[in-house]
Amino acid sequence: MKMFYKVQLPASQPVASYVHQCKLYIQQRAGKFKFMTSEAFISLFSFEAEVADEQQLIKALRKAAAYLDTFDVSLNGFSHFPQSRTLFIKVENARTLKERNRLFHDAFLSITKDMGIDISNMTFTDHPHLTIGADFDSKIYGSLYNAFVQHRYHQGFRAESALLVKYIGRGKNKVLSKAPFQKVSRHRPPFIEAPTASKEKGQMTLEFN
Repeated sequence: MKMFYKVQLPASQPVASYVHQCKLYIQQRAGKFKFMTSEAFISLFSFEAEVADEQQLIKALRKAAAYLDTFDVSLNGFSHFPQSRTLFIKVENARTLKERNRLFHDAFLSITKDMGIDISNMTFTDHPHLTIGADFDSKIYGSLYNAFVQHRYHQGFRAESALLVKYIGRGKNKVLSKAPFQKVSRHRPPFIEAPTASKEKGQMTLEFN
């Protein structure tokens, strides 16, 4: 049976706590919304695969992660996707993150192919961001966006691992495994490696009352 899997970059605990604070602020004013209870993460890529191959998928992701060093992610400010009424925190060094993600994605595809794992409906995140919520009521969406966009938020964290997540239905996901970025592979991947990101310093200035 085919299942839907996602590979995500988990945020640090300080960022996760801040995102939780944002969600509580919205819930008090808008009620329930999409991604209200989800963890703080940045989507990397997703795909479908047979559930029978799950343990092999975990091994493949860990092997792919071994091609990457840990790297810095810098978050800076809020933005939105108007069509889906989505609020999110912007990734300031999105280009660097996309380069890392492309290396990770390509390594994973190459490894799963060598292992004989059938991967389908692969999608790659072209606009890295950290979602706060989505599908808000159109009447309150504008006021929520205005409340966030006028405030400042600047915080960085060190990306040290990725998560393999399985969608189990009814809007719920199950974390299957963590894949550390540890650069232990002695072999170069069959693609150009991205440059190392510079370290970012951050600050948090947005507070909700």
